[in-house]
Amino acid sequence: MMKSGKAAYVCPVCGREGMKAADQGPAVYYHRCSFCDTVWLSDRSEYELARKDIYDENYVTKMNGAAGINGYRRLAERYFYLLHYLACAAHKRRPGPFTFAEIGFSLPSVFTYFFNYGYDVTAMDMRVPDKLRNDLNMLVESGRLHFVEGDFEKWDTAQRFDVLWLSHVLEHFEDTLEVLRKIKGLLKETGVAFISSPDAENMKDFGVPGLLGHLHPKEHLFMYSLKTFGVLCAKAGLKVCFRERYQDPVPGKFEFVTKMEWRAIVVPRERHLS
Repeated sequence: MMKSGKAAYVCPVCGREGMKAADQGPAVYYHRCSFCDTVWLSDRSEYELARKDIYDENYVTKMNGAAGINGYRRLAERYFYLLHYLACAAHKRRPGPFTFAEIGFSLPSVFTYFFNYGYDVTAMDMRVPDKLRNDLNMLVESGRLHFVEGDFEKWDTAQRFDVLWLSHVLEHFEDTLEVLRKIKGLLKETGVAFISSPDAENMKDFGVPGLLGHLHPKEHLFMYSLKTFGVLCAKAGLKVCFRERYQDPVPGKFEFVTKMEWRAIVVPRERHLS
């Protein structure tokens, strides 16, 4: 955990001293490295409370509208065939059972999408709402959907996966490098992981609506640029084979989201892609 005092203001990636992100508002709790653009929470006051609150069932209920469901479904549709090809078709794997795990889901849109394409699915979060369990009970009874409650950083499992999905969870972990190493260990030899996270390269532009949503409440610990994320992946034994900044806003609305996140697909470093 980030310590108080001077160490709190030293970039956790490159070791340079960071700049305070702002003098007031939510960003006052954060520092940004002007060298590698990493943004981190230097003031950890109230962090545990904020972290607990984001898993509250009311939060999930508020997100569980048609817009949220369709948005995540569009995300699954956009990347499913590429992920499936890299994990399975590219190596002419025999049909199933293909395995998929979504870490830190907020809505069921993504993992149910993979379920419908025949994957055995594991859905993990700190807490799984009872309503969601009940709504998807038929899928659970099929034996192909498994809910896991717990902290991903402490998850001990011998299972290996064809596809891992982590959308906006990387920024919540205490030790990003160890998490990336864990991801590598959870992937099959031909496995692939989808990871998206707030784009720290744009965090210096605090005039963009929506970016402050990544800074308040204080539940995000570390946010990276795509370049820095690639450096961390290399240290963890992974390599980025696809990357992009989000460029799919609703026409006429929410144009600011193009600056809010990046998306990457990673595979084990030793894997050869032709």
